[in-house]
Amino acid sequence: AHLRQRAGSAQQNESPEGDNASLQNDSESTDRKTCVRNIQWARKTIMGLNLRYARCHGKAQKKALLRELQLEYHPDKNRTDSHEIRPVYDFVQMLWDNEFRSKPGGHPS
Repeated sequence: AHLRQRAGSAQQNESPEGDNASLQNDSESTDRKTCVRNIQWARKTIMGLNLRYARCHGKAQKKALLRELQLEYHPDKNRTDSHEIRPVYDFVQMLWDNEFRSKPGGHPS
């Protein structure tokens, strides 16, 4: 109870500007943590997708997997998380382009 009273009296003595600065710092800290979590999630997801892709045998199986992933991770289908989903979708598109788009000056491999 004594600690609560001290904390309460200390808060009463702070200025409103200090409260706003504290809230802003807490918000920035939370934003950083969220950003780090999003980056970690994207990395783990990309690593998992890369393993799934590597296990595919033949072009037909790779094509089916990539089409499924394009739909699952498309930013338009994940509007609320589009900034988090984008690196994963870009990775899937890179795999698609490398495997199925024609190479400059040649035919698709």
